[in-house]
Amino acid sequence: TLMAMSSKVALYERRQNGLPSTRTSTGPLGKRILLNRWTWVFVLMTLVYAGCLLFQYRMVTAPVKLEGGARMAETVAFLSERGIPVMGHIGLTPQSINTLGSFRAQGREEETWAPIENDARAIAEAGAFSIVVEAVAEPLARKITQSIAVPTIGIGAGKDCSGQVMVLHDAFDIPPGKKAKFVRNFMEGATSIHDAACRAVAAVKDGSYPGPEHTYTA
Repeated sequence: TLMAMSSKVALYERRQNGLPSTRTSTGPLGKRILLNRWTWVFVLMTLVYAGCLLFQYRMVTAPVKLEGGARMAETVAFLSERGIPVMGHIGLTPQSINTLGSFRAQGREEETWAPIENDARAIAEAGAFSIVVEAVAEPLARKITQSIAVPTIGIGAGKDCSGQVMVLHDAFDIPPGKKAKFVRNFMEGATSIHDAACRAVAAVKDGSYPGPEHTYTA
């Protein structure tokens, strides 16, 4: 499309400047056409397009997080095999809230554990490099962490996960108001956002977060 537009514009420029309209003109006249203002417009458009492709490449090759269990295993495998790192996400999956029905903790009844365990295994075996376990009863999260080969990242899943994550806005109480059970306000008593972030890191390292008040029991 750009090539066709460029040809039409070049033809228009030739006619406006009293130059031969043939597309096979060579020599000084051909060079003159190559230096008109429209040529540089299309050069610039080409550079912008190349920049967009580079941005897309970098975005595609960056890690992605996919919510869902066994039903997403094929997608995880497809991406992993093509060099795109994938982080899984099981338990409470906010993007599927219309299917789940509410933001309720998962796995609080032991008879519901098997499907969630199966989700974790399927995603891990498909090639995920780690799995977020959200709002899952602490005993189940512990069992999953011990049974799969990749790290688990807990959010409302107890302190026995391999690591912890919390939404930045929740951790810093932005905006103020009621939060999920597993949220701790690290801005409370902090002198700055940097101080709050340091407190959050320290709390995870020393094991004080998440505490019993931040976890779900079976």
